[in-house]
Amino acid sequence: MKKNILYSIINIFLIFAFFAFIFIREKGLLNFQIISFPDSLFHQIVIYITTIGLFSVIALIFLQIFVQKNYEILLLFFLTILFAIIFGNLLKIILQYERPELLPITSENPLIFIDKFSFPSIHAALIFSILPILKSIWSKKKFFLILFFAFIISFSRLYLQVHIFSEIMAGIIFGLFLGYNLNFLNLKYKFISQIFHHIKNKFELRRQILHILMGISIVTLYELRLINLNNLLMGLFVGVILILFSRKYKLPFIHTCLKYFEREKDLKNFPGKGSFFLLLSSILCIILFPENIALASILIMSFGDGFSNIVGNYFGKIKNPLNSRKHLEGLISSIVISSIVASFYVPFLPALLGSTISMIIESIDFKYQTHIIDDNILVPLIAGLVLNLIG
Repeated sequence: MKKNILYSIINIFLIFAFFAFIFIREKGLLNFQIISFPDSLFHQIVIYITTIGLFSVIALIFLQIFVQKNYEILLLFFLTILFAIIFGNLLKIILQYERPELLPITSENPLIFIDKFSFPSIHAALIFSILPILKSIWSKKKFFLILFFAFIISFSRLYLQVHIFSEIMAGIIFGLFLGYNLNFLNLKYKFISQIFHHIKNKFELRRQILHILMGISIVTLYELRLINLNNLLMGLFVGVILILFSRKYKLPFIHTCLKYFEREKDLKNFPGKGSFFLLLSSILCIILFPENIALASILIMSFGDGFSNIVGNYFGKIKNPLNSRKHLEGLISSIVISSIVASFYVPFLPALLGSTISMIIESIDFKYQTHIIDDNILVPLIAGLVLNLIG
């Protein structure tokens, strides 16, 4: 009873604080600036912290939890970060507070990828969202080390003048609210154990989750300039070599992963087929379309195709009139989710139109001679073409 009361009080406080900072942002209060020194070594260090540093720390935390084989916490950790990105960007789109014009954006600027809207700060939300989880599993020393780094990340966004104070605070509050609620609800209802059980025992579910994760990884790493087109081409080349060897030999670790994620027929004839076409289509999108359209198209492919299969296979009741092997629930959910994630890079209405057309195309089996054209190729190219035409 006491825990439930405390839970309610904390949530009320966080919600009130978030709306208070919306009011502060609306009225232009507390919009102070920190003096920056663009030509200094300190400035370059801060840029490193706000880009590579943040994701390096998240990756190291992820790796430590993985090494400890705490897979359920790993899944909770991932879902928290994913929700922080998705719902944080949704809040940006809903509130539409434009980024303060404090930082000159040039082609040489490492922060060129920053988006138009800035409330709340996604960087602050990301790093603070994982703190409630880490507090429940780590020692105080480790926790306070990450807490210190979280404040450094938040300071870096203020110092680099890509956010103002109210946006940073809103990001911190939103992140804590999200992480606290997910961690509390998991401790109470053990929903992560149920999700983990389904992933472990349902083949198609884990395949589609991998599909979504690959799309997110490519988009995130490319946007942050941690990979480029040459890296993707090299990855594709290495992938082709591994595919050729995997057809004849059971490569250590690679074969284990393929057995866990690959369909039996593809394991024999085209091991790694889904990943190969996903990477190939990502490369084609980046070559053919402007960056924002390319990244939106990749997300439409990964989320749209993934949710179409997950929702259709496990919850579908109504047959899709375009394809009797698929379900209408899968089509509708794929349009909704892919429209939302694509709107991070393009306006919502073009995102909705591009998602709708490409997901309808995904429902239909297009054949070349006797082979069905892989939708990992078809969907992003159709989405990119539609977005390019109406953009």
